[in-house]
Amino acid sequence: MDGQAAASVSSPAGLDRSDGPLRISQRASNSCSFCTKRKIKCNKKIPCDNCIRRGHPEACTRVPAIVRGRLVNAPNATQRAPLTPDEIRLLREGQLQRENLGLRRRLNEVENRLRELEGRDTQTNPVDPASVGTISSPGESPTTANAFAHLLNAASTVRSGAETERSRQDEPDVLEPFVHVMAMPLSKQDRPSSPHLRVRQAITHSPGSISSLPDLPSRKTIDMAQADLLTLIPTPSQSMIIIRASLKYMSFLHYSCHIPLFIAEHDEWIQAVSEGREGGKGDAWLSYYFSLLSVGMYFCGDLMAPELNLSVDETSSLSSFWFDVCLEALNRSKFMSTNPTLEALQTIVVLPMVSYNFGASAYTESLLHIGLRLAQLLKLHLLTAEPADHDHLPRGLVQREVGRRVWLLLRLGEGRPDFVNTGGLRLPQGQTVEPFNANPEDYTDTSVKPRPFSQFTVVTHILCAGRRYRIFRQFSEAFGEAASLGDQYAIARAADNELQNNFSDFPCLQNSDNDAFDERFDLNGPHDHSPHSRYIWSLLMPAGTILVYRSFLGRAYSDDRFTEVRETCLAAAREILRQRRRRVPPMFQRTWPIASYTVLAGVVLATELVHGSPSPEMHDKLVSEIQALIDSLWLCGTSSLVVQRGAPLLQRFIDSREAQPPAAEPSTAESKAGLPSAGDAPMVPAVQDLWPGLPPTGTQDVTADTWMNASEDVWSNALVALENDEASGWWTTLL
Repeated sequence: MDGQAAASVSSPAGLDRSDGPLRISQRASNSCSFCTKRKIKCNKKIPCDNCIRRGHPEACTRVPAIVRGRLVNAPNATQRAPLTPDEIRLLREGQLQRENLGLRRRLNEVENRLRELEGRDTQTNPVDPASVGTISSPGESPTTANAFAHLLNAASTVRSGAETERSRQDEPDVLEPFVHVMAMPLSKQDRPSSPHLRVRQAITHSPGSISSLPDLPSRKTIDMAQADLLTLIPTPSQSMIIIRASLKYMSFLHYSCHIPLFIAEHDEWIQAVSEGREGGKGDAWLSYYFSLLSVGMYFCGDLMAPELNLSVDETSSLSSFWFDVCLEALNRSKFMSTNPTLEALQTIVVLPMVSYNFGASAYTESLLHIGLRLAQLLKLHLLTAEPADHDHLPRGLVQREVGRRVWLLLRLGEGRPDFVNTGGLRLPQGQTVEPFNANPEDYTDTSVKPRPFSQFTVVTHILCAGRRYRIFRQFSEAFGEAASLGDQYAIARAADNELQNNFSDFPCLQNSDNDAFDERFDLNGPHDHSPHSRYIWSLLMPAGTILVYRSFLGRAYSDDRFTEVRETCLAAAREILRQRRRRVPPMFQRTWPIASYTVLAGVVLATELVHGSPSPEMHDKLVSEIQALIDSLWLCGTSSLVVQRGAPLLQRFIDSREAQPPAAEPSTAESKAGLPSAGDAPMVPAVQDLWPGLPPTGTQDVTADTWMNASEDVWSNALVALENDEASGWWTTLL
């Protein structure tokens, strides 16, 4: 036996013996030598995926061995097959990974050098402690002044130099799926310090001024996937304030958890982390936690700023920073591959509250679609009705109610209120029923006392929105399948009536004119959400009317059959303007319908200004109304992409109309035929000038049966372009 083995070993002259003598075994290993040495899983192909990804498919060989006196797995180049397209893709991915890794190393070296230079400048010109806070030593407890110093430092370090309106989808990082496994870990000097005992470290440089908001995590100068997420949380007292404010003031728009249970869970976790103990929470739970921090700081930051000893700019920067950290934690949880959890879905339904302000609406729209499929994996679509005896229900009612609310919020995000997007997801028939109209104190884990719709609860707002979503969904499908213009008009009128009937089923959401808003920040006092909900619905209802009739508004200026549509849409737009002139607390002007439906009303009025041939008195009135809407838009904040794009759009309508002569009245014959007259040439700026990405529209005649033809009217083109622009994505939302 030994002689045969020796003869077999000595026969192949090209056999590599650098790894030691050949192994004598009863069977040969099918794994390659690279995977065998590192004890990692091999797909047992030559070349294997691991060797292809590391860029050396030619070096992938199996471990030679002597089995029953015969040499097996000897290297033989003639047996190697050419790379398949999938293997070539893996090879290129590996090359990009190594290139990206080298770039990150070089970037870290440059950053370290810059920090050294900044440190010297700081020693030469000390920064005023009042502006940045003092650095706490390990033996001191963090104070209000320095509680956010490490977070502001991290936010200023990772901020992007791009303009705030720049899309997060521009120039995406092609290696984002590999960032978490390929990026180099941060050294102790590079990690942001923390106020907690377990993770506190010294800050080596002062935070810079916060001049812009941070960009997507994949393009940050610090890879947060390698950092301890616990270094990016505030102190226990500050965390309790922000989380409670987020849930107290904004939960009626995203009631995605059982508030008393979550607050108790949060307080126990934050106390454990502050004492250096393990909190026992995974990345998915942390992502939900950071999403609540971002929402709370964005909507309530200006009210909490004095108590937190922060400026308004710093609260805005922290909100954006925690939004990015939330995305990192969500990606680290592997929610799309191996670990779909309810916490990940809770995060997904909260993110649209602020995503439009940070240029990530298109990203969160994708998350909402993905979340629906993950919810099906968790069987959230099978939460059927509870037994009739509400006093003796099976245990687990709290969890089932959370599941129903998350499912409803996901459906709201999946269904847009406009009918332009008719190619949405078609889900299998679900059996999940509506959540109960109940506050947290109205139900336990085994019983519930639902309230009538005449009484407002934290769930009433999304219940009405859920029914509104179903009406728009049915309208979208029926409108797209209608065979004639008359059928489409009948469907639009029926949908408008259904919207009004649905709203009449919720008396507690009506009659908002006499509401008084609470403008004081008091976490310990009572707070009534109903005035703010009624204010939002006072905009949603006229906006819904405009949305169902928008396909006929362009025709109304050349076809007398649709004069009623013109009058109805103008009345709805003026109702939105009337509501926008009311005094509303600033944080509730930041919710998405306020700005988006303000733009919608302005476009309707601008259509009347351009195509309606108004008298001089009516012309001046329309201009003043549009200007009032523009002024109210700027009250929503200059960082909102809806404001940045909508306000200039309305101003262009006014400027174009002032520069053009009045249009001629359409002839009677042309009106009856439903065709535009020669004087109806577009007098607004070309759509391609406003939105370069929109393809040019033709000038050919449009038949009456054509649905939503792009050349039908200019305002529809502008709205479709604004809506489909990936940098804004402002129609995607929870309502």
